[in-house]
Amino acid sequence: MKKNKKKQILRYVIPFIAFMLVFGFTLASCGGSETSTKEVSKVVEEKIEPVEEEIIEELIEEPVVIQTNSRTSPAVIGDIVIMEEEDWVIGKVKYEIELLEVISGDEAWKIVYETNEFNSEPEGGMEYILTKFRVKILETKDESSFDVCHYRFSAVSSQGVPYDQPYSIELDSDLCKDLYEAAEHIGWTYFIVDKEGDAPVVAMNRGGEGEIWFQVRY
Repeated sequence: MKKNKKKQILRYVIPFIAFMLVFGFTLASCGGSETSTKEVSKVVEEKIEPVEEEIIEELIEEPVVIQTNSRTSPAVIGDIVIMEEEDWVIGKVKYEIELLEVISGDEAWKIVYETNEFNSEPEGGMEYILTKFRVKILETKDESSFDVCHYRFSAVSSQGVPYDQPYSIELDSDLCKDLYEAAEHIGWTYFIVDKEGDAPVVAMNRGGEGEIWFQVRY
């Protein structure tokens, strides 16, 4: 979304800057005087500087914050999802979650294996996808802790079929934590999906209240 906006801005700005530069050099060459060249340069700078400031303001924008999405319209890296749900253990909880990074293929398996050589290797045609999330607890009932862990997540194929997941994989900086109000944690979780021919998505609380979807193929 941010990249598209940047492209839209540059689509109009670059031709404008090019035109002003060509216009300036042409006018200066026709006039031939040092005074006219300086005057043209001053005009060009006055026209370009406000445009540059506008570009910077547009690109330094607030993250996208959403409160609901779907399997066919998942959150992407950098989107902040704010969710309020009624947890069956602690009751009302409000938190924000953001997908920060996705690693897949050989690189993901290397990380999994080097963390613990007894971690399961994917079967043929399958691969690990590692996802890095940031979670911040905004509000809990009676100061209870809210557990964020792998069991809350699942991967679903582009055809809508849930993947079977390994029971337990050891990772450094694991996502699993009990978090109290105002606490923030960044960690990794894991999935095994088809290596080719699929664009799976990942769901938190799939099928329940507070369901959130994330895009994991880029």
